[in-house]
Amino acid sequence: IVVTGALGFVGRHVTDHFRVNGHEVAALDEADDDAAWESAFETVDAVIHLAGVNRPLDDAEFASVNVGVAEKVVAYCRKAGQAPRILMSSTVHAESSSPYGVSKRQAEDTLARYSAELGGEVVVYRFPNLFGKWSRPNYNSVVATWCYCISRGIPCEVSDPSTVITLLHIDDVVSTFESDLESLPRPGEVRYGAAGPCRALSLGELMGLLVSFGDVRRGSVLPDLSDRFVSRLFSTYISYLPQGMLAYELERRSDPRGVLAEFIKSPAVGQVFVSRTRPGISRGDHYHQTKVEKFLVLGGTAVIRLRNVKSGETDEYCVNGHDLVVVDIPPGWTHNIENIGNEDLIVLFWASEVFDPVLPDTFPERVLGWPVDGVATRDDET
Repeated sequence: IVVTGALGFVGRHVTDHFRVNGHEVAALDEADDDAAWESAFETVDAVIHLAGVNRPLDDAEFASVNVGVAEKVVAYCRKAGQAPRILMSSTVHAESSSPYGVSKRQAEDTLARYSAELGGEVVVYRFPNLFGKWSRPNYNSVVATWCYCISRGIPCEVSDPSTVITLLHIDDVVSTFESDLESLPRPGEVRYGAAGPCRALSLGELMGLLVSFGDVRRGSVLPDLSDRFVSRLFSTYISYLPQGMLAYELERRSDPRGVLAEFIKSPAVGQVFVSRTRPGISRGDHYHQTKVEKFLVLGGTAVIRLRNVKSGETDEYCVNGHDLVVVDIPPGWTHNIENIGNEDLIVLFWASEVFDPVLPDTFPERVLGWPVDGVATRDDET
């Protein structure tokens, strides 16, 4: 597979994907000489043509690069006596009268003539705005620019928050290329391929999502990752975190029993937190009406005791950090966890609901049977 523009945003993803999946890739970029091009096309099976410019210093580069490199691809196919399938990355702007759009449309026409002359199949993709890791900020991707700025505390400007843009993730582009290369060839045909799913949203909505991603570290609240687009946008944001700032401290609550820290939480999946408890100390002695919990001991040894507040049935589990046993805490069972070892007890907790101090769904009652005076607080949650 010959890839032109291999050092660009799309090119890096394409070459990386096909190489790790066992394909031989000839990666060509503007620095490669004629000998490298000729060698690449000697045994070419397919071309993924990505080379182009969209923000040159001189508008003349639109023709010399966008059209010129397409002509170069055709010339080397002809010289090698090959008619490979060519996948070309174009743009929705090819339908416009801008210098950029005109040059991309002319490049499409160049490959159409190649298909008619040599019989090679051509697939053209008029992509919308692409996003994903490795895209250059302050160039042609608003996602890359805003991810870079927000992750560094740099103010972002939104000229018109109501402006709607269409976004497509780079992984979907690569998957489309792979699928079309594996499909049966259609010699002598020019067709327009499609990649998706795309998402249309306003600049204001995009800014709101990216800002919320930056808030995850401060409030531990994850976005709704069940939305595939949001999940990939969140992944893109994280890829722009600056070196040396990947680590961050959790807000900790300490008392004589030990330390508690919230890790992550989401209205969709509940809440995860971790505690460190000193030897001989017990946490809990409360029950929930609706909330479900899971306890996982990661270090030390503990006994988890439960009592059904209606029937009086009891249950008990001795767990340690070596076995990695999860204990479910059903609603209606008062429960506690006691460190019975000689070292600090490290426990990972999951709760089906994010803790709400107004409606905590946490009711004090000792497992051993007598009530606990007082009102549930955030610390009572553990």
